[in-house]
Amino acid sequence: MTERKKFLDKHHYWQGKNGLWYVHLPDDTKPSGRRLVKRTTEKSIQDAIVEYEQQIADDPTLEDMFFECYQNKLDRGKISKSSYDRYVQVFKRHYVTFGKQSVKTLTDEELIDFLEKQIPEHKLSSKAFSSLKTITRETLMYCKRKKKYIDWSADLAMQELDVSGRDYYKRFKEDCEEVFDEEETQNIVSYITENPDARNDAILLMFITGMRVGEVVALMHADIDPKNNIVRVRRTETRFKVDHKDTYEIKDSPKSYAGNRDIVVPKYFSQFIQRLFFASADSKYLFEEDGNRITTLLVRKRLYKICSLIGITSKSPHKIRKTYDSILLDAKLDQKFVMRQMGHSSIQASENHYHRDRKKLAQKREIIDGISELRNLV
Repeated sequence: MTERKKFLDKHHYWQGKNGLWYVHLPDDTKPSGRRLVKRTTEKSIQDAIVEYEQQIADDPTLEDMFFECYQNKLDRGKISKSSYDRYVQVFKRHYVTFGKQSVKTLTDEELIDFLEKQIPEHKLSSKAFSSLKTITRETLMYCKRKKKYIDWSADLAMQELDVSGRDYYKRFKEDCEEVFDEEETQNIVSYITENPDARNDAILLMFITGMRVGEVVALMHADIDPKNNIVRVRRTETRFKVDHKDTYEIKDSPKSYAGNRDIVVPKYFSQFIQRLFFASADSKYLFEEDGNRITTLLVRKRLYKICSLIGITSKSPHKIRKTYDSILLDAKLDQKFVMRQMGHSSIQASENHYHRDRKKLAQKREIIDGISELRNLV
């Protein structure tokens, strides 16, 4: 009876004015993707639904198994709701057609062929392809270990992928797209200090700490140490869908283990840190408006607005983080210190993905003109 109720809960059925009972059931052969089933009694329409679901259960598709696998992970707390939503987006992007494939008849050769075609078809980066492989591997592991639907290993199959670094899509981004240069940074900070409020203060704190925007809006009063000029990062904001609407909540851990850190703030910002500390003494969160915590969305919109007001290209809050990392690396600081400030597990993340040139052309020309060895070639 429990299984029967589970099947029935997945479908909406109703009684028409003529006394007949109706339900729409999925059908890929129909243009609408579904077919209308009618019966004379409520029990008979329920039986039709159960019969359909049992047929699906006996021959599940990749789509069925993906959602069962990841719902199971979500129910057991293995992944967050935001992670679940992200994996669903990846699945829907790639598995529109292939997701209808029967798991029991799927072969490793078909899987390899499918995955290799996704890179050129969707112009995937290495990171995007890694996400696709992750959901594919975990879904098929679930099919093999939990359901016994397949007897081959997805891990071994993926070792046969004919994919190299040159196959991935790489979009070249100019330095000016990735960081705020020195003049832009000064103009933004000047505007913020002249117009202090919760959103602007959150943006300024990002410039002087390099924190992720989700970490900033999750800060609590106790995370600020004005005596030692330290900001503690212990949590972050997470976003997920509820009834197709974005919901923002605080997750009691940062993005990664390395994200747990105490950020040292320059002493010349001590007054700013003290102001944040005392202003939030009666609040739960450091940045609130009318008693409500500000969200990443509000900070992002404010930054775009400031960029527009001062006449520079709009950039996301993450570009502030890249700007901060570039400042630290340009200052030739100890690598471990940079990693700790940024919350990275390796210096490669800071150097390869965040470090950008922030100097304007005139500055570069002054530097190059000042090299005596080049001047002596004239």
